[in-house]
Amino acid sequence: MWQALIRKNNLVFNATKAAFPDAFVLQYDRGGKNGCGLFPNKEMSWKTCATEGPHGSCDVWPPCKADGMWQTATYTLDSRERGDSLSVSLYDVAEPGNTRQRFDATVLNGQKAAAAGAQGADQVSPMIALGCGWGLNTTDGTKGDIFAGFDFTLNYDLACAQPTPLFLRSISPDTQAAADSYDLGGLMNRPAFAAEPQRYGLWAHAKAAAFFPSIVDTQLQPGWERKMGRAEAVATRMEHFKAYVRGAAALD
Repeated sequence: MWQALIRKNNLVFNATKAAFPDAFVLQYDRGGKNGCGLFPNKEMSWKTCATEGPHGSCDVWPPCKADGMWQTATYTLDSRERGDSLSVSLYDVAEPGNTRQRFDATVLNGQKAAAAGAQGADQVSPMIALGCGWGLNTTDGTKGDIFAGFDFTLNYDLACAQPTPLFLRSISPDTQAAADSYDLGGLMNRPAFAAEPQRYGLWAHAKAAAFFPSIVDTQLQPGWERKMGRAEAVATRMEHFKAYVRGAAALD
């Protein structure tokens, strides 16, 4: 199976490079680290990480390590497997602690893999969900997970009348602003934060940012008609993207 994964991943990578020689190939969740219990399946709870199976992981899918993290099994990080970077999903921007934990864990995972010869493992490309993403499960205690599922209409902090972002020094009280999106833009792009990794995180290792869904994506999700229309959802993501760019450029 290991050899088959390497062959499959290299076939896709090589075909992409053959068609677009100068392209940067972003491979979804390659080497990405995620917290156990992230997805809406009661079989995946934090408790499953208390006991480990014969291969050092819990006997559930995805395999959870004792540190509460799991890594996607679709990439091997073998030295023969081609890649331009690692990747990790940051789909809960409104939870800054979780966001930083997963990114930092992926960076450390990449450094270990790079030392063993993994290609492109010294940089991480985050997949970011702005104005949508994983919503916290605060109502159903029987599910065994902490997130309620991916919500395309999760407008986390845009509606706050007076948000209190970490780095936004001034804001009009009558202006809506996506504080968490602003902060992430700053963390990922400002040299001042990259210079203090112990305080702010390992964001200097970010290769490039990709956004899912696209800022201008018009796809529909079941249930949108009960929450917001397509145009409103796109406008919401654009407002979060504008806040992200303002944070990156240090614009108050």
